[in-house]
Amino acid sequence: YLCLCKGWLSNKVRFFEAPLRYGEYQTLSSQGEGAHGLRQAKTEVLTVGHFTDPAGAPVSLVQVRLHTGRRHQIRAHLRYEGHPLIG
Repeated sequence: YLCLCKGWLSNKVRFFEAPLRYGEYQTLSSQGEGAHGLRQAKTEVLTVGHFTDPAGAPVSLVQVRLHTGRRHQIRAHLRYEGHPLIG
């Protein structure tokens, strides 16, 4: 997947492995995998480029590879890391 997200992510490959809570809106939890309703999720992110939007805000183009397939996994992991999706 190719995604645009807010802010500038580093150029190194990053792995996000926070568990996701199953439900209508998947949210991240700091609780362990044994907690009720949590599913392990792993997302690999590689920054392809850095840009600025028309207002001058930083934007990153990232390539995402899913190692697990959870609903809204990309959206949840990037938002949790402080880089919500914008496209």
